[in-house]
Amino acid sequence: MCVVLLLTATGAVALGGSAAAAPAAVCGESVAAGETVGCLTITGSSTMAAKTGVSAAVPPGCGANSWTLTSRLGACQWFTGVYSVVQVQVPNNILVGEIYFSVVSVVGTRGSAGDYWHQTFEYDPEMAWGYVAPTELVPFGECFQACSYMGTTPVLRGPALASASGTQLFSTSGPLGGTWPARSDFGFYFYHPGTVNQVTNTLWLNYPGHRCDNALPGYQTRPGCVQAGWQPTLSISQARYPNYFNHIASSQTVGTPKVLTRTTDDAIQSLNRTISCGQSTGLPAGYTCDEYPFASTWEGAGMRPGGFTMSVHTKRLDIECHVGWLPKHTQTTNRSWSACMIPAIENSTGGGDLGEFYRVNRVLNRDAFTVALAP
Repeated sequence: MCVVLLLTATGAVALGGSAAAAPAAVCGESVAAGETVGCLTITGSSTMAAKTGVSAAVPPGCGANSWTLTSRLGACQWFTGVYSVVQVQVPNNILVGEIYFSVVSVVGTRGSAGDYWHQTFEYDPEMAWGYVAPTELVPFGECFQACSYMGTTPVLRGPALASASGTQLFSTSGPLGGTWPARSDFGFYFYHPGTVNQVTNTLWLNYPGHRCDNALPGYQTRPGCVQAGWQPTLSISQARYPNYFNHIASSQTVGTPKVLTRTTDDAIQSLNRTISCGQSTGLPAGYTCDEYPFASTWEGAGMRPGGFTMSVHTKRLDIECHVGWLPKHTQTTNRSWSACMIPAIENSTGGGDLGEFYRVNRVLNRDAFTVALAP
């Protein structure tokens, strides 16, 4: 919760100015001597701390003065600014009031549950003094690219000495099977009836946008949006499926990649499965053939030579894959992909989790993702 310190005394500060009597250019306005003008600018947090003694904390995960991706579905920005009221005088202009403030904006997309996203706006005055009491904050959400307005909790015009926040929802649409960029933003300006310009310049948050699509296999009629610049991570849990986990962990340990690239090409997926597990006959009861990298990736067995299997028996690991058509990892150094017989229930659960991971994160053809191991 921000605390606003309002000093009633003007505390006027002289600024360098011209001795000429002609109107001066102040804050982009042509202002005559004796008039006041309002200026809106972005500052660094160190500047605000030096001028006000207030050090506003950057929200966790937010970029300071720039947008930062926080997840596959999120982005955040934080910055500080100052509204200055300047009286034009000869020979020196006089600073007669200031409001130092911070702004936070968060964008959250819907990867699997709809064709919309939200953008928030939060304004907090950190310190103020002088001739600023009449000032109003005027914020507004804007649809900039491939979007339309939905429901909103509006950020209302109000006193610039009070905190303000709100959310704007946006929807989007595009061609079936296609992808497209989409973008919204928030802008704001200050209004002061006692200044010659009354309305300041507008500051924009400059959100760069995200990727939306109608191209997710099985869900092409339900568009969604993600931060495509964030590479998602598939977490493989040892507690959930120990044999499935052990196969992938052992395969990665001896050389297979941890970063994979999805393919949605049915023919390539079928080829990957045929080459990796097509010779699996006489399986142990209740077991099926598991391949890594996954058949649904461009790193699968059909895309490169070098298949191998496992036979590992240590105090920490006990794997016997029962794959007779491939060399064991100890018998080859060409290790591009592996196959192993694991309990069918674990294989099925792992495949289901992979499909859900693709859906929630909208992992499209040629999107990269990381396969990580978890307890």
